[in-house]
Amino acid sequence: MELSWFSPQSLGGIVAVLAFGIVCLRDLRIGVIGLTAAGCIRNVTIGAFSGSETAQGLLPVEALISVMFAVWLFTRGRRPIRAVPFNTTLFLLLPISALSLVVGFVMYDPSIPVDHMKLSVSLGQILLTMWPIAMYLVVANVVHDTKTIDTIRTIVIVLAVPSMVLVVAPGAWTYVDWSTSFALPASSFAFVECLQTRSTPKKMWWLLVTLAPAVYGIELGKAFYYGYVAVSAAIILWLSARRVVIVLMPIALAAYVIAVPLASSSVTPAFVRHLVTEEEQQQSLGGTGGRDHLILDGLGIWSRAPVLGVGPGNNYPYMLRYSALGTAHNQYVNILMELGAVGLVCFVVFLSQALRLGLRLWRTARVPSHRKLVLAWLGIFGGFLVGGFFGDFMLPSIRNSGLELFAEFYVQWIVLGLVVSASAIERKYRTGAATYVYA
Repeated sequence: MELSWFSPQSLGGIVAVLAFGIVCLRDLRIGVIGLTAAGCIRNVTIGAFSGSETAQGLLPVEALISVMFAVWLFTRGRRPIRAVPFNTTLFLLLPISALSLVVGFVMYDPSIPVDHMKLSVSLGQILLTMWPIAMYLVVANVVHDTKTIDTIRTIVIVLAVPSMVLVVAPGAWTYVDWSTSFALPASSFAFVECLQTRSTPKKMWWLLVTLAPAVYGIELGKAFYYGYVAVSAAIILWLSARRVVIVLMPIALAAYVIAVPLASSSVTPAFVRHLVTEEEQQQSLGGTGGRDHLILDGLGIWSRAPVLGVGPGNNYPYMLRYSALGTAHNQYVNILMELGAVGLVCFVVFLSQALRLGLRLWRTARVPSHRKLVLAWLGIFGGFLVGGFFGDFMLPSIRNSGLELFAEFYVQWIVLGLVVSASAIERKYRTGAATYVYA
């Protein structure tokens, strides 16, 4: 479909966004709930931004968060934002990106294909950094009650259910791809529920929701999906039942050493060998296009501009010149290439501060639903941290389908905002303002 600002789709989208703005003006909490549900829409675009090779419209999640952020800035008055340790480092990514943009264009490598260095693309990459931060900021400062937190968590789980059809019908991806935006965070929420409920039927249901993304991830060859579920579930299990894990781990290891070689004549299970072979066939492992080789290429590019990098969105022309592909498929290497050591250090400090806040809240939270929220978030956060070594899933790259990836994985930033909200509610609860918990 040819993109245009005046197409029926764009005009309808603009009308819907304006209506959303009116809702936000009336009640930003309803806006947050609406954004959570509607951000998954990926088959509708608004407007048309054209480049030399592609034309791209905004997806609903980007348009909606832009409106919501504008309304929040307009209506918040002089109220201070909720202070958490990582705010400063997270916000610093934006001026670092702007400074890196200037340096990257002034001091570019003359041997790269300069026609691929576009100011509009670099500005688009800065927007792709700003949107997640804006989403987190609005949620963290708009949600003031546990009821809204629970409502959003329920929405995420319910809207993940349609994606479970992929377990038995992988070909249905086209029809339920919108639902996969919720599948991974819902998997973490469900595993927490699975560990805490005493009802066997409920345990079975929550376990099914937990494992569904891993099952269809294996079937569809999406390594991030089954890798995420494994990492997230391991973190949640470790935090919830560390002593049990320590006791059972030697038993499980002994059973593995005995059973697997007998079943497959190898210490590696057959399905693991199949997954590795599939990754090699897709050139995700091994060869000049394997992620291991791309990382080395990316580090070589970074060494040419170690402090502030080559500029936001500029990894593509450099990778075309010095590697086999136009992206490193690695969150940390992409940031290192584009924003240099300054940007990566800032990002890693944010990750560390957020993790410390989450662990502290998990240990001290008095409200049961807050404990469940933050425990699930620790699994979500850990899954995306590890997943970052295989793709840019937290801060997407505009050169690597970033607008679509943000629409697929935006929920993680909403949950981060909810964690900060829960932390603020807990502080009020500890000081005796119990009405804030269930207001």
